[in-house]
Amino acid sequence: MTENKPTQDRQPSAGFAIGAQYIKDVSFENKLSPDILQASSKEPRTDIQFHVSTKKLGQDQSEVCLRVVAQLHINDQLVYLLDLTYAGLFMLRGLDDSTEEKVLNIECPRLLYPSARTLVLVLSQDSGFPPLYLSPAIDFAQLFQQQQKKRTAH
Repeated sequence: MTENKPTQDRQPSAGFAIGAQYIKDVSFENKLSPDILQASSKEPRTDIQFHVSTKKLGQDQSEVCLRVVAQLHINDQLVYLLDLTYAGLFMLRGLDDSTEEKVLNIECPRLLYPSARTLVLVLSQDSGFPPLYLSPAIDFAQLFQQQQKKRTAH
């Protein structure tokens, strides 16, 4: 009869897990209040940008930051600037370099996005302006491809 003992030699299976999520940085600059709140008749224009950055913290741990920058313009004037960096600690194990890069830049931000989206909504709603509703889903694969193109162009 053989014994099933755990061995130290056995490599853990490949995969990733989230360890924590947190606000890394947040800023809301209300540039033209209170005047703009009283005298605005034009429709606001909103510009939104998303940025993903990753940082290796150890052999199996990385930090992924999802930055959302939203600007509201009325009459071609910057009314507010909302800048949120929402981050997470992720444990990755047993992935080749290419797969790890894709997981960090596509799957991890996808997990962070719902909380970042909620924070943007709450901050904008409490600013005195109409709430900013971000799309329920962002194509982080496309964003990753765009970032890769920029890197190779430089």
